[in-house]
Amino acid sequence: ATCLNILQHWRYLRNKSVVSLRSAVGGRRSADRVVRRSGGHRDGQHAEVILASRLTGRHTGTYGRELPCSVPRPEVQDGAPIQVRAYYATLFLMNLRNLFVVQPMLAIMVRATIVCSFLTCGCHTLPSEESTPNPLAAVPHFAPILPANQRAWQTDLAVCPYAEFDGNKVIIHDVRDFVYRSDEEYVVNYLDQQVDLRQIESVDFLIVPFKGAPSLAHTMLSFGFRNGQYLGVSVEARLEEGENYSPLVGALRQYELMYVIATERDLIGRRTKYRDTDVYLYRTKATPEQTRALFVDVLKRANKLASEPEYYDTITNNCTTNIVRHINRLQPGRIPLDLRVLLPGYSDQLAYELGLLEQHDGLKVGRQQHRITDMANAHADSPRFSKLIRR
Repeated sequence: ATCLNILQHWRYLRNKSVVSLRSAVGGRRSADRVVRRSGGHRDGQHAEVILASRLTGRHTGTYGRELPCSVPRPEVQDGAPIQVRAYYATLFLMNLRNLFVVQPMLAIMVRATIVCSFLTCGCHTLPSEESTPNPLAAVPHFAPILPANQRAWQTDLAVCPYAEFDGNKVIIHDVRDFVYRSDEEYVVNYLDQQVDLRQIESVDFLIVPFKGAPSLAHTMLSFGFRNGQYLGVSVEARLEEGENYSPLVGALRQYELMYVIATERDLIGRRTKYRDTDVYLYRTKATPEQTRALFVDVLKRANKLASEPEYYDTITNNCTTNIVRHINRLQPGRIPLDLRVLLPGYSDQLAYELGLLEQHDGLKVGRQQHRITDMANAHADSPRFSKLIRR
């Protein structure tokens, strides 16, 4: 509407026909007052400037200088009422101000409202089969879209792992162990793996920085057992068929959350060889008892997500924030609130400063020592993958 008004007023300014002065500005007296305020000049230039400067709060000596936007001076036809043209010049500038100042601010407010609505309810098009009765469900605008486990998931994220506990014996179902030919082509293979909690010895912290955005990264954990076996845990956004991950979309509750429990060859080899990303592996200082408690807490969380789905959130419910919650649940306050939790590309620096990682000759030197990309690519198909990448 503003653009149409601008066009209409511009046409009036260039129109050769004479418009009634009384209908345009509400009477001869008001038009004369405009001329008198312009210093008595009737050439149109100063009248337009006075009206425009009163509107914008800025006085100029020449038409078009220091105004909100650059507007070419309209052609004033001989015999046309100068006051009418000054009036339409004012409307013209007023609408330009609305277009470039007022309306963008309103648009920002509208967008902020939409984002807040997405953060509150999400906007999945598929309904949840596990949703509870809601009094507003009959009203489409207020019906919340809840997370669900029944969707058309991507094949590599289609199966949620879960664990069955029997004292110190744990059977982990659906451990992923895919054989990759490329990032999108793989042989599907899931394992049911039995582990003894008393055999857990260590936990390693892995970080995978994003290409082109080093402040962002994916973080994972890997648990080591006395027999040389390793199990990796990766907290990920669960994507549907045709979806691609985006941190911005992830902040709008468009993905579900998933714990992927897999072999290291699956989690690490896929990223280094077929996604061409660097992976850094850090040995933590956790004792076997602490590692065991952390492993059990992770498995319980995976079980909960298998029955009670949650939304992934780029800021509050992602790979790094879940690791922080696991640690703080076992040792309250161990990891304080820090910006590097929200920017996980620097999470290794935070863990190093908090004494969670084995100390080396400074983080920069230590980070290069912990880069396992080349070793992972060289031994991607080896059954001794986990041992070889730790040489």
